[in-house]
Amino acid sequence: MLISTSDIAELVDERLPVVSTWRNRFKIGPNAFPQPAGGTPARPLFDFAAVREWVSANRPEKDLRVGLLRIRVWSALRPLSERIDQFDLIYWLHHELETRKRALRLQTDPTSEPESALGDEYLRTLFGLEATAAAPSKSNQNWPVEIATIKALIATATATELVEVSDFALARLSAGYGRSGGDIGAVGSNVSGILAAAATTLVADDVTTPLLYDPACGIGETLIRTYEQLGRSGRVIGAEINSRVAAVASIRFDLRDIPATMNVADTLSTRQFESQLPDLIVAEPPLGLQWAGVWNPDDPRSQFGVPPARNADLAWVADAASRLKGEATGLVLTSMNSLSNGGAEERVRANLLLRGAVRSIIALPPNLLQYTSAALALWVLQAPAGVGVPVRVVDASNPSLEGATASKRAAWVLANIADLVGHPRDQAIGDEALAVSVEMEDLLASGYDLAPSRWAAKPIRDDLSVYVLGHGFDLQAALQALSPIAPAFDQLSPAPHVVTIREMTEFPDAREAKLWMGRAASAGNDWPPDMITSLSMFFRIHALRPDDVTEEPGFRTEPGDIVFIFRTTKGTGAAETRVDARVDNAGGHRLGKGVRALRLLQPSRFKPDYVALCLAGKWNRRYQAATTKQQNAGDLEIPLLALDAQLLWIEAFATLNKRVDEAEDIIESAANLDAVAQDFLRFGHMDAM
Repeated sequence: MLISTSDIAELVDERLPVVSTWRNRFKIGPNAFPQPAGGTPARPLFDFAAVREWVSANRPEKDLRVGLLRIRVWSALRPLSERIDQFDLIYWLHHELETRKRALRLQTDPTSEPESALGDEYLRTLFGLEATAAAPSKSNQNWPVEIATIKALIATATATELVEVSDFALARLSAGYGRSGGDIGAVGSNVSGILAAAATTLVADDVTTPLLYDPACGIGETLIRTYEQLGRSGRVIGAEINSRVAAVASIRFDLRDIPATMNVADTLSTRQFESQLPDLIVAEPPLGLQWAGVWNPDDPRSQFGVPPARNADLAWVADAASRLKGEATGLVLTSMNSLSNGGAEERVRANLLLRGAVRSIIALPPNLLQYTSAALALWVLQAPAGVGVPVRVVDASNPSLEGATASKRAAWVLANIADLVGHPRDQAIGDEALAVSVEMEDLLASGYDLAPSRWAAKPIRDDLSVYVLGHGFDLQAALQALSPIAPAFDQLSPAPHVVTIREMTEFPDAREAKLWMGRAASAGNDWPPDMITSLSMFFRIHALRPDDVTEEPGFRTEPGDIVFIFRTTKGTGAAETRVDARVDNAGGHRLGKGVRALRLLQPSRFKPDYVALCLAGKWNRRYQAATTKQQNAGDLEIPLLALDAQLLWIEAFATLNKRVDEAEDIIESAANLDAVAQDFLRFGHMDAM
């Protein structure tokens, strides 16, 4: 049996980088990690027996036998995916899992449903096989060896292992499909977990058998997580437009003994489960979906208006809101744009708000969805009260977390979503999010804009006039600081000749400088205080205190050395490589990887500041359409002038750079004043309230 590095990580309960480290650290010798036995260089496959032997000898605390069945099933399924679509295989696999589940039920309940032959019928379609004369069964069909292996494995599975095989196969399917498979949901997704955690706050304790509904069910992940999180006996109902995806969801419910009813339907064009009154609606629909854009006047959803056909985000919200009765609540995820778009979407928001259907809006961080960085808005809905009510708005889009990454933000939301959904109004939620209550009159004046950044991060009203005055003074001071004196470049002499770095450094008889290149590595943003790196060059961090000097051996700069790097920028057109150069006036630095140092031998024809100025000149930039041309330090040109003339050019460019800094201060002050003036225009009338 061949297994991938991901399979190995799964079996030993480690992250994938740990397995990669094993492979790299143990390349040779008696403890060498097994060599690939198949696959490709990019996706190698390893013999299971060899890996198990290596793990037993080198990592005895790990046990590869735990969870082996799901790996063995997937390993047998993997070769078939080279000629058959993965979802076709997953669809068949779930019918096979359902057959085994029914067989297990029959052992304890002879009246339960009999085993199904749907899986075998589908297999014959996939492989173009004809049915045998006898009734279809596991033994009378000459299946491909991989199929026969999978059937034999599943025939031994326990009820728990059936769930594990299903989840593992779907997780691998999601990883293989990438973004294109995101619309059906993903096993273990951040969003499904967040919706499930939020549900615990919304379903009242006295609802002992809640009815859960998902109008865009996909593979049922959100309903499964929510049902399990609530921990109560209840039922789930769901709708899914794709019949095969709906079948997989239905089987997943059955494998877990969750009472469920699935309808195959277009939820937005039809009305599903009209007689059912769900206690909770959870929806993670596809973002920005195009739809028919039509509802009949007697459709309950039309009371909120009809969202545009180009974007169904608010159609899902209206669909959920129209179904809520009594104490029932709804959770619907949309894009952030749905909170502030104008036109038909504004009218739908207005009707939702005026009818009291919106309890809260929560802005969530980006990168919660598996294959898109889009930021999400969570609508917390309630049964329409017929009159507008204040809306609780929470901005949790950028929680203040130390060393925040997408995974850390997702974990924070998962841990705090119950508080975000159920926290009292107008209170800070820790130091990471702010909840405010927005009155209907303010929403009306804003065009029913629900963007949390507008409300939760709004400046304190009483300070607006002070801000306007203060930023006005800042702009006035910046304007007064701008000198009217421009550098007199027209009075300076151009250089008739140039000298290259190669001419200065490579000819022994005429050498006037030495060139070094650093090779020491630095760890990302963490560079030693006595090292000049590409990043420190970019941020102009060169100050060196005597107590910063380390005892590392090797080349160190001297005061007056010119340090420089090549920096490449790639836009929509040609790639550009330019030179960043500085004079190291302190000296004593080591050079990081890619940093060069030029030391002028005395007496010299050049001033260090002039050399740094010229190395960064436009004539030393290189361009190429698709890729960047490899830059050679020896080709860099320095115009040759007398030392007095060099000083004049240094002074002129220093004056110009000072004017640039002054102009940037003006631009920044004007931008600050512009922002606060717009707030004053919109909210200034409330200062006296």
